[in-house]
Amino acid sequence: MISHDLARGRSRAAFVLARSLALSMAAAFAGHARAAADAPPACASGSQTLVLQHPAQGAALRVDVDAVPLRGRRVWITVEGHAGGAAPLRVPMMMAFESAPDDSSMAFAQSGTLWAEPGSDSHVELSQWVYYGLHRLRVLATPQAGTEMSGVTLRLRCSEVLVENAPPTQQALLDELVALYLDKAVHPPADPARFRAMAQSLATGARTADDVFGAMRLTMQEAGDWHSYIVPSSGRAAFYGRLAPTPPRVELRADGVAIVALSQVAFDHDIAASTAYARDLHAAIARVQARHPHGWIVDLRGDGGGDMWPMLAGLSGLVDGPRVGAFVSSEGTETWLVPDGRSGTNLFPVLTDIGPHEPLAISSAVAVLIGPGTASSGEATAVAFEARPHTRFFGKPTLGLYNSGVMQYTLSDGTMFGIVESLYADRTGRVRDGALVPDTVVTDGDDTVGAAAAWLLAQPVVSASSRSAQASAANAAPSAD
Repeated sequence: MISHDLARGRSRAAFVLARSLALSMAAAFAGHARAAADAPPACASGSQTLVLQHPAQGAALRVDVDAVPLRGRRVWITVEGHAGGAAPLRVPMMMAFESAPDDSSMAFAQSGTLWAEPGSDSHVELSQWVYYGLHRLRVLATPQAGTEMSGVTLRLRCSEVLVENAPPTQQALLDELVALYLDKAVHPPADPARFRAMAQSLATGARTADDVFGAMRLTMQEAGDWHSYIVPSSGRAAFYGRLAPTPPRVELRADGVAIVALSQVAFDHDIAASTAYARDLHAAIARVQARHPHGWIVDLRGDGGGDMWPMLAGLSGLVDGPRVGAFVSSEGTETWLVPDGRSGTNLFPVLTDIGPHEPLAISSAVAVLIGPGTASSGEATAVAFEARPHTRFFGKPTLGLYNSGVMQYTLSDGTMFGIVESLYADRTGRVRDGALVPDTVVTDGDDTVGAAAAWLLAQPVVSASSRSAQASAANAAPSAD
């Protein structure tokens, strides 16, 4: 989630890194079958080959390696596979580390995808520096359904010891990260001394800032925080590039139900681009509403995060504001305000403003679609529809791991450090900590859109004119709470 910096009011907003796949895989670790014995011999400098037969078509493969002898080295895991069936081979891969010996704290490190056309071979390589204090290295493969793999080969290669077990050369940077996190986190570690000691242990021998960042990420994840993030100044362009906005889809179905579908959106504080996105979305909804649809479907199943404010400003005619939710932190409550064509908070009322437009206030029934792909600002957008009159949620629970507000700080070296500082609350004040659960759970194979449309078609049609007075009120600037 991206929060606006001091120049735009330090307002908290929602952002998600492109990590949903990795996190869903991480959450499923415990249920996957091992395909090889735990802790095969650690490699000396050079290469070690582990040949594994895949357990079953479509099943998962998990390999654990003792990380203790690998501390202070860089390791490379090369995974090779053969597409034995008629379909292409697609196998998401993930490398993770365990910072405790009892299988209680697994943290994500690297991910990739093994891809091969039918009848061909392919490989993917994952690489990671092994921090001091780590106990186990885990590799997980989760083949796409229908994939046939005749065999999998894992090659483990590692460097000579790169650094000795000595104080980190980046101690000042580590101290800055730890101090800021302990001061600002909405869920501070129960034992700050243990948190600090773990970060120090993992960073021992760190040669570069990236090594320190990796140690801090693992420490935060071990504490249960998957949403806070660290982006070095050199990685800012790539960071936002992965979240390039996709135009929303707005259309009227043949049955008379309108649908608007959003995906993740981030603009790196580009006000012109975020305003254009919100304006175009608002205008597209207005055009379809002019055709008098029988209710709206708001599809957030692919909304993995980004900047919530242009999303909410674009959806403002549907969300029935102005007060639609809040950030709740130790410092108090910051209310989300979404009058027609605008979005912000009681502290910073204008974070996105589409400019002059025809008033739009839609009181029709709304069906909101959510699922595991709904995360961070996607979840914030969903929360904005909670407790809205004539509204029902369909689908599956949201990701839940990013359902919080992050404040973004800039460190002395230009690094962006986003820290979870608040939780979401709906317009009634109910705090939403964890996954959002739909009113109607739709199982695999069922038609989520069809179920939502059927419910909408059974609802009474609300006259657009019945909200004309409320539309004017919604466009009025609300007073600060």
